[in-house]
Amino acid sequence: MKLKIVRFQKKSKYKSNILNIVVIFKKANPKSKYFEKIGFFNLMHPRIFAINLMRLGFWLNKGVKLHKNIKKYLVKLTYE
Repeated sequence: MKLKIVRFQKKSKYKSNILNIVVIFKKANPKSKYFEKIGFFNLMHPRIFAINLMRLGFWLNKGVKLHKNIKKYLVKLTYE
């Protein structure tokens, strides 16, 4: 079974400063298709970080791992 991971995926627009938070295969190309978009992160305004925690919990119960960058921003949110 292939391992799935939650990670950032850059939007396809030119000079886009928004990253999508998606569930994808670990070894897949970052621009490939994903299973589900569960949030987004705006690089220009670091306080704009939206994630659907219900869907994140669902995927974590299915055995999906978090990427280290996603973990970093989730920890920042819990301490603010």
